[in-house]
Amino acid sequence: MTTRRPFRFRRRKLNARDRTAPLLWDSAALPTSGRVGRFLGDAAVFGIRSGVAVSLRAPRGERIVVTLDSAVSPVDPPRAARIARRLGTVLLLATGFHDAFMAPTLDGPGSPVRPGQPLSRRELECLHMAAHGLTSLDIGDKLGVAGRTVHFHFHNVIAKLGVLNRQEAIARAIACGLIRIET
Repeated sequence: MTTRRPFRFRRRKLNARDRTAPLLWDSAALPTSGRVGRFLGDAAVFGIRSGVAVSLRAPRGERIVVTLDSAVSPVDPPRAARIARRLGTVLLLATGFHDAFMAPTLDGPGSPVRPGQPLSRRELECLHMAAHGLTSLDIGDKLGVAGRTVHFHFHNVIAKLGVLNRQEAIARAIACGLIRIET
């Protein structure tokens, strides 16, 4: 008979985006400085100290992260083992949530953003910075948001301007006078 080792949280880079398996996380086992530390500090204000994150990819490449969060931290080994035994159920719940709530928005015939809608202030800021050569990560750092949030804004910009990509969006915005390039 083999004995099962209890699940242990490991100190590693917190990144659900590049995983296919659910990510169990505990703020007590993660860095307390830098971006992760600031994020965890903000989350703790709302009682979020541990959880499970499941990253899914929609057909057009969008990333959706479904999380089940908890106020418990540190997570003791028996609790972690109970969670680990239920990861299959968590994965089914996350995919069911995606299919019920996100897929109709992302995969349906109409986009929630329609061409011709005015650009938001934040979308214009992202366009302006991209026109000056900043990457999504650079823009995110300047605006205090994640690079993924910048991608979200560009997705909306592209849909609203009726263009195919970021470069075409910048060119259209300049041509329409939405943004200016200062020299």
